[in-house]
Amino acid sequence: MAWFVGTLFALAFAVLAPACWRAGRGRVSRWRCLCVAAALAAGTAAPALPALLAGGSFLRGHVTSAVVPEGVGHDGAGTEGTRFDPDRQKWEHVVEQPDGSPDFFVMVVIWIALLNTASQCLRLPRHLGHLQQLPPVSEPALVERIHELAARLGLRSPLVVQPATVGGTMEVQAFAAGLLAPVVVVSDGIVHRLSAAECSAVLAHELAHVRHRSVLRYLAALTLVSIAAVLLSGFMPFHLALLWWFTAFRLLRTLVGHRDEVQADLAAARCVGFAEVAAALDKIHAAGLQVDPSPWFHAVLSHPAPAVRAFHLANAAPERERARIAVDTALVRRCRRVRRIAVLVWVVLLAAQVLLAVQGQGAASAVLGAVLLALPLLPYLAFVRELRDTLQLHGWSLLRGLRRTASRVTALIAAAAGPLALLQWTPADSWLVWLPFALAFAGVLLVALAGRGARRGYRELKLRLLQRDLAGYLECHERLKPRWRRHPAVSLQALLVRAALGERQAAVQGLQQLQRQWPRFREARLWEVVLTSRLEPRRAVGLARELLAALPGNAFAEGVLATTLRRAGEVEEAWQRIENVLRRRPKHGQWHAAAALIAFARGDRDTALAELAKAERLDPGGSITVLARAELDVETGAATAAASVQRLREVCDRLPLAFLGDDLARLEGRVVRH
Repeated sequence: MAWFVGTLFALAFAVLAPACWRAGRGRVSRWRCLCVAAALAAGTAAPALPALLAGGSFLRGHVTSAVVPEGVGHDGAGTEGTRFDPDRQKWEHVVEQPDGSPDFFVMVVIWIALLNTASQCLRLPRHLGHLQQLPPVSEPALVERIHELAARLGLRSPLVVQPATVGGTMEVQAFAAGLLAPVVVVSDGIVHRLSAAECSAVLAHELAHVRHRSVLRYLAALTLVSIAAVLLSGFMPFHLALLWWFTAFRLLRTLVGHRDEVQADLAAARCVGFAEVAAALDKIHAAGLQVDPSPWFHAVLSHPAPAVRAFHLANAAPERERARIAVDTALVRRCRRVRRIAVLVWVVLLAAQVLLAVQGQGAASAVLGAVLLALPLLPYLAFVRELRDTLQLHGWSLLRGLRRTASRVTALIAAAAGPLALLQWTPADSWLVWLPFALAFAGVLLVALAGRGARRGYRELKLRLLQRDLAGYLECHERLKPRWRRHPAVSLQALLVRAALGERQAAVQGLQQLQRQWPRFREARLWEVVLTSRLEPRRAVGLARELLAALPGNAFAEGVLATTLRRAGEVEEAWQRIENVLRRRPKHGQWHAAAALIAFARGDRDTALAELAKAERLDPGGSITVLARAELDVETGAATAAASVQRLREVCDRLPLAFLGDDLARLEGRVVRH
């Protein structure tokens, strides 16, 4: 078995060594790249080590094989070891039960998964690899702040990139990745929606993840679960062992993740201040609709509850800062109790899954494994109404994407499983036994390479948007093949870019044509309403009513109708509509900001100020919130009116697809007149 382990190590090293060299080029010495590649290759081959002690088997517990008793052949006589049933006129088959030897198939599948994970952990994951093509942050103050924080943590400054937001409000997201060449990604919302101290807190938190090598802990946890799954494959069917591997890793991931997040919070707090970290976490959770979540929400996720994180910060903070951190002790106790219950139940169910599989109750074990796979998704049922509205609006597009993904996965499975089916006709004592594996590898490679040109073109389009290069986006769009440009999502994005560049009427006509071509593409109808409301508010009201009629009960569609009615001057109906939306979406700051605008248009200043205060609490720095603040300051002649309008201008410059230019021009004109 040593040759098998050695082969896995050699293949992994051959794949990881070039990947390490590319990831660490210019930042890490070649010798260190080779050492990291060797260590990662050893980690990927570690799950095969049990085969050295217990031997190995192949596809036990599922694949049937002929039972061959003595003295009977395929033609009824002669061949030793085959049993023929003359009454049923067919060969009798049985399932070979596991005998304690780890399964080679499980080892190979886990090795491929570990190899893929290790290669993606060297820098950014593959689906985010295009972010590495963005230039590093160049703003002098931000660069100096990053260098200072890294020095406080005893860390060499990693690559920090800041992608622009494509949508209508700046995203508030940040994460760190990369084992060999760390990369920190901070969205523009982190830099421009938070205060300087809060932005420093978020940066320090992500740099602390790099300092603590959180990615390495993630890989170590995956390796430990993989070794356990390989050992269990000797006592349970191979497919159930793989199912257990998926479910157990999610548990270990959340155990490691909770500790890592608290440690990163404390490290960041020691750099920039405990109260600043708590304030930044509060704003980020508010923007993520996690204000006052249920204690069960974070019980099975990789991040602790906001109340628990604030509790740890307050406990470690000096006396002068502790009073500035709000801690709900009762909520913390509930969150910690619920967390212990959830982990205990998770462990018991994992043990029950193994016990059922070992006892031969494969169906029950598979059902329990499927339940455990869905367990981390249960907290998101808190957003079931938002999910319903999203599916109503984007369900057709999502279904198209799922169909493409399903067809791709099906092609991969067929390319791998088809040649492997030839194993039963391949002589076991001949070199031809490796032919099906070679064919399977070639088939998977061909399927993986299919559509590579389209993916490269779409990635270039995405990069142009992340750089706010709208003219360059249109140039890249024109270079795409016609069949790639006909993709509805790509066509919609190109039309929105044209509208942002000033071609609004042409964009509206293009959206109408897109709806005629794809009648179920409701995103096109939604954006037609948004753009038309800037050109012809009265006509936009009719379009918004048609959209709401097609999506009855959809809070987003009703909110769009309310804002359109405000632009058309029908403020009383607009207020009734926005009240309906707020009853269903009380945590959405953008709708509170819209309510503030509508209330002010009705002349109800007190209600407008109250709704604006809620918006600034739930969606600080959001585009509609900034617009509402500028509108109210200008209308009331506040001393901060010029500053509010200037902030709105900055938002318009950074969010061309928010289409706030008309409001900005109107408010700037009023400030100049006053």
